[in-house]
Amino acid sequence: MIVVDDKACITMVNAAAERMFGYTRDEMIGAEIELLLPESIRNRHVGFRNDFIKQPSTRSMGAGRDLLGRRKDGTDVPVEIGLNPIHTPEGLQVLASIVDITERLKAARDKGELEDRVRHSQKLESLGVLAGGIAHDFNNLLSVILGNAELALMNVPPDSPAAKHLDRIFSTARRAAELSRQMLAYSGRGRFEVKQINFSQVVRELGELLQVSVSKKAKVRMEFTANLPAIEADVAQVNQVVMNLITNANESLEDKPGEIIMRTGLHRADHMYLKECFAEPTVQPGPFVFFEVQDNGCGMDDATRKRIFEPFFTTKFAGRGLGLAAVQGIVRAHRGMLNVNSEKGVGTTMRVLFPAKLLSDDTLSRSQPGNGIWRATGLVLIADDEEFVRAVTRAQLESIGFQVIEAADGEEAVKLFEKNSDSLVLVVLDLTMPHLDGDKAAIKMLALRPDLPLILASGYSAQEISQRLRDHPHVVMLPKPFSLTDLQMAAKRAVNP
Repeated sequence: MIVVDDKACITMVNAAAERMFGYTRDEMIGAEIELLLPESIRNRHVGFRNDFIKQPSTRSMGAGRDLLGRRKDGTDVPVEIGLNPIHTPEGLQVLASIVDITERLKAARDKGELEDRVRHSQKLESLGVLAGGIAHDFNNLLSVILGNAELALMNVPPDSPAAKHLDRIFSTARRAAELSRQMLAYSGRGRFEVKQINFSQVVRELGELLQVSVSKKAKVRMEFTANLPAIEADVAQVNQVVMNLITNANESLEDKPGEIIMRTGLHRADHMYLKECFAEPTVQPGPFVFFEVQDNGCGMDDATRKRIFEPFFTTKFAGRGLGLAAVQGIVRAHRGMLNVNSEKGVGTTMRVLFPAKLLSDDTLSRSQPGNGIWRATGLVLIADDEEFVRAVTRAQLESIGFQVIEAADGEEAVKLFEKNSDSLVLVVLDLTMPHLDGDKAAIKMLALRPDLPLILASGYSAQEISQRLRDHPHVVMLPKPFSLTDLQMAAKRAVNP
């Protein structure tokens, strides 16, 4: 509270005013009120307060404007001011009620930032659901295209004019499958085989590929931290993240001489750091293992930096704009986050962070697929609600040597299984079917026959299957679209775990 006379001199202050502005009572009393205002507005304020003295009234000061007071130490303080004229025998006095609104503005900013993050997260989630749904249906179509092209190639002489056309169909469908995988990665529903891995070791093993993918004009420096905690992640997905970040750094050099630095390390993220990152609101502070790529390329302005993770947004002349969107989807699915610092003309630093697994075992586990042609005999049950997918899967299995019976949904599959339980050597179930999903049908079948070899095929992710099935020795996950070779390997693993 500050009282000012009709000459604009301060006549009274309370203790709160002393604390707010940093002056003592003696320093303020007798001084003009402009002492407590920023220098840039003092001259204008003289006119405002003279007008008020001529026509005094109770009112808020500066409605619709940002008001600042100036402390003794030269710093500004945002304020709200209420003016109350008081008529006394000595003349007009004005009581100014001044409120420091610093915390209120900070709370409003924090609320606005949180709302922006939630809106952004909801937008990405909606786009992710759309991308995941499209990719799932796309994978079913690609399964039919790939399967029929491969079967046709097996029955066409190599020198036939049709062979090269079929080969192009097969190769193009494979490329389309890669695009579908990127869409699933963006949606956070990509194919995952989660293991404990050492991030530095994974990146180091990519060394040769990284060197080939980087321009010869670029100087590459690697700064990998030893003895990092493990992370729980899918090796293939992590590889995709690393390669995408390196590719972007290389392209930012625009074929000019430059430097790319790759780093790994451990970062203990607090709430303040989380606010600086692209992260889901559910991500909590704690230890994170990071991989960072720093370049001194073209850099980005703020407008571009805010959009780089949007699907189909690209600054390149050619490209689909799915690379960084896929990176964000992978990181989001691993409960991680991204931090981007960039300045136009200076360069960019991109850091991906995955939750650290603070255990002593941080070795990289690997699975070695079998090689060679594998054939078998016996009765196989396949269940898929897509007729053309069933048809091509049947033809693929018959080419291996199996006999096949079909079901169009999960309930029908369970009924056929109950009738043929003793003679079935393998069951192939689509994960998503009407009436009864593949995982639920699988649980019912395994309850009756625990040693049943079973393949679960999905256009989504193995993460969506219950842990009980993922750990079962005779259950194999097969992502769509799959080739005959993929199906052979999956059948061999299910039958001979």
